[in-house]
Amino acid sequence: MYRGTTPTITINCDIDVSEFVTMWVTFRTQQLATYAPPKQVEVTKHLGDEGVDATDKVVTVSLTQADTLLLGSLSPDEEQQVEVQIRGRTEDGRAFASNIMTAPLSRILKDGVI
Repeated sequence: MYRGTTPTITINCDIDVSEFVTMWVTFRTQQLATYAPPKQVEVTKHLGDEGVDATDKVVTVSLTQADTLLLGSLSPDEEQQVEVQIRGRTEDGRAFASNIMTAPLSRILKDGVI
């Protein structure tokens, strides 16, 4: 994904995610800055949020420009990886977590929401 864009992320799962009554999809990266120590930055989307869907074995999550800008590095020359994990709970209390996945987070030349 590119910073400052509005991607829709599609994740294929091994289980029927439509049984989830609660679900979090967390995106995490390490924000690097020239004159400050790195810090962890997270964006978490919840089942019921606009742009979040869990149908059969597929989860889709739409991110905003602000979301993808937040995840990126403050160092314009740094290509990064973003970690992604799904956690969910069914009505009968069973809790699930996916493997932590990674995806590239590509830089842009001009920062900011357009």
